[in-house]
Amino acid sequence: QLSYSSSVWVRFTPPHACVLLSERPFLATASLRQSPTVFSSTSTLPHRSLKMMVPTMLQSIKSPQSPTVRRIVLPWESLEEDESVKTLDWEANPLVRKLRFWHQEHKKSSWKVRRDSILSSGVFHEHYSEGLMSVGEKFFAPNGVLQRMVDEVFGAPSILTGVLMTVPKEEATITLSKNQVFVILSLCAFNFFENYRFNSMFASESMTSCLINYYCRYVADTKKDSTYSTTWVSVERRVLQQKVDWANSTHLFPPLKFVVKKTGIEDFRESYQVNFADRYPGGTLPSPQPDIVQEEILFMVYPELFVVPILVPPIEAEESIVVRGLTRVNKYKGYQTSFRYDGNFTSDKQLNSIIFMDARHGGIRDEPSLLRDLNKAYVGFSCETYGKAIATGHWGCGAFGGDKILKACVQLMAAGESDVPLDYANYGAVEILDFPSFHKGLLAEGVTVGELYKCVLALLENDYSGSIDKNGKRLKKELVPSLTDIFEVILAKRLLLRRGMSVDSAKEKAREARRQNPGGSQNSRSHSQSGRRDIADRVVRRSMSSGNLARASRGAGKEPVEKQAQG
Repeated sequence: QLSYSSSVWVRFTPPHACVLLSERPFLATASLRQSPTVFSSTSTLPHRSLKMMVPTMLQSIKSPQSPTVRRIVLPWESLEEDESVKTLDWEANPLVRKLRFWHQEHKKSSWKVRRDSILSSGVFHEHYSEGLMSVGEKFFAPNGVLQRMVDEVFGAPSILTGVLMTVPKEEATITLSKNQVFVILSLCAFNFFENYRFNSMFASESMTSCLINYYCRYVADTKKDSTYSTTWVSVERRVLQQKVDWANSTHLFPPLKFVVKKTGIEDFRESYQVNFADRYPGGTLPSPQPDIVQEEILFMVYPELFVVPILVPPIEAEESIVVRGLTRVNKYKGYQTSFRYDGNFTSDKQLNSIIFMDARHGGIRDEPSLLRDLNKAYVGFSCETYGKAIATGHWGCGAFGGDKILKACVQLMAAGESDVPLDYANYGAVEILDFPSFHKGLLAEGVTVGELYKCVLALLENDYSGSIDKNGKRLKKELVPSLTDIFEVILAKRLLLRRGMSVDSAKEKAREARRQNPGGSQNSRSHSQSGRRDIADRVVRRSMSSGNLARASRGAGKEPVEKQAQG
């Protein structure tokens, strides 16, 4: 229950825990064993904001014996041998002393003098500060953005009280205000965190521009709107709570929006956006020469994501991360080595949410790897999306070696099981141009998630798992057939299994259908130009046995099995 008084929110989760939030809450989730815990910070929130935000921030504590979050060691703390945390003298920190000296010596200096002096002070690594030389007056001026960052660092111990991080295999949500996110990222900029520093990224002008624009945007937005700094960013660690019986699932498939043109997932502004994540959030960032692909691009356009690697240990097999309340601040051009900052993003002020899902290296090869990626996608897709679709694409189909057709089917099944619409960014791939027709056929025939799962599993276990040469190396051969062939197998198995034939016979009929139409994949790709019927219409009209497939499959449940077999 939630109750409200003039000064405090109270949530009781009997019999285990009680969470008290003062008017100045810092974190809304805690692992509580016996006694209540109060979190507070120096930033005050109006009661109205608390009343709106607390119900979505708080989360029940399921097990008092198993902590869902734990403390991280902040730059002004040290971890003792008994795992207790000792508070150090913040003013004695060498980096703080350098910043104090710079602040006192150059209060009234010109912005160029302030820039040159801080770059030579040792606060930034001398070999990684080239990008900062291109930053101008707005950042280095006496009352500029850099000064705001320094002031926040001086007050950090009173703002970040008891920062928590999630624990693998335990669900938890950690909530920070945008002001607290700004403080953490300012500490990263000045290299206060030993294992997570931005100094190497300042070697790149493009990455420097993305980071500096974030700091500038935050200061500008707080001047325009005094409540902006109290807006929340939440990091939720989601864990599979109950095994899904994929083979027997009766869920149908959700609506699908298929975007053919090259559209980045970050451009689906009204949807939850999927990050094709690394197991260690952030991928190759921070680094002076990162491989800037999809995950790194999301970090560059949503720099608030840099708090995730600090708060979230590596993602486990049956986990996904959901980050809400993000502000996009940057535009970009290019990919990998051609990535470039392209200015301030001002198209909208919408707060976005991103789902972290790490794919399996090597793609899907067998049932364990299929289940691993299905469960991973399901955990992410089944989060609360408040009626929004989920925007995704070729998840794990780059350096991780996944197959676009298989990953499309996996994500479609996960979306069906989660009952959430799917926005699919094709980004120019020709392999799945027939995905909309495939989806239309599944809906027309009432195919369930379980049927598609069993079909994909059968294909993996037999003909389409790829050939292995005498050295154990996989030969160059398509891992799976086209989406047309998958659809044919589903409908063929429906008919043949009703006739009492074995699964092996059903697979043989599927192979026969493929031999009759060896160019099915290519034909389906060009069906719109050549005037071909779409997949559903073409397949259900093809005779694959002595009976008519369309009549038999569509008549399922309406006639006795014996009569269908006779037909």
